[in-house]
Amino acid sequence: MYLCSHSIYEKSDQNSYYDDISINEIKKINKNFHLTFDDGYLSIYKYKEILCNMKNKIILFICPGFIEGDTNIWWFELLDFVNKTNSDLEFSFRGKNFYFSLKTSKEREFCYKKLSIIFKKINQRSQQELLNIIIKKRKKIDYRKNFLTWEMIYELSQCPNISIGSHTYSHPNLKNEDKKKVSFELKKSKEVIEKNIKKECSYLAFPYGGNNSFDNKIIDKALEIGYKNIFTTEPKINFIKKEKQIIINRLTSSPNISNDRLWLYSRYLIKGFKNILINNV
Repeated sequence: MYLCSHSIYEKSDQNSYYDDISINEIKKINKNFHLTFDDGYLSIYKYKEILCNMKNKIILFICPGFIEGDTNIWWFELLDFVNKTNSDLEFSFRGKNFYFSLKTSKEREFCYKKLSIIFKKINQRSQQELLNIIIKKRKKIDYRKNFLTWEMIYELSQCPNISIGSHTYSHPNLKNEDKKKVSFELKKSKEVIEKNIKKECSYLAFPYGGNNSFDNKIIDKALEIGYKNIFTTEPKINFIKKEKQIIINRLTSSPNISNDRLWLYSRYLIKGFKNILINNV
């Protein structure tokens, strides 16, 4: 069984939207429970020694565009704006009017979650359009400090239990993009990763991960480009290409981005209860 996380935190109180698993929980995970981390956040490197010495298989899914700094990251921009703005948010987009009160922390959290749903359903060009509407006088922000460097990724790739996989080049919802964009995202990411780690990149994890983020045509394109295994967070996706056993599902560890029932199940497994049957993929 594979667990999908993003970054690692040390204390029990989470202080970031994507800090979804603690180092203490990682230490308790059964050796049959494999770990994956999406996006390539910097916190992973802090625990390099612990991760490298684990018996668990670990895959880091990287978006090269985040490391190169040439990709806009809508969730960082949106979260920064919602948390820092001093006024309520009102705007129109695609014929609909939106209004969010931002006076309290709960209202800000509600606004961010609602807007995130919209962002995940539109293509990258529309995401940039919407950000320009929401954030007046928007300026490009460099978020590279939040991510692993290529030097760090290369070091981690030398650990016998750690593999580097692709999370596309710039993290779009591939199902929202045209064929040319899909091909670029899959091919460019693989090429850049292989150039920097000097190894084959044979794993791919779809951004967002659910069945509303990919289809069989996208799977076929990924296989054509050279990926061997494709990871999702869709629990009922095993019927797709099942005969080749290339689709691998993951449980998500973050309560913010996962189905509540699956999140509770993954937490149940992390706690190490003996009576759970864990099937290796």
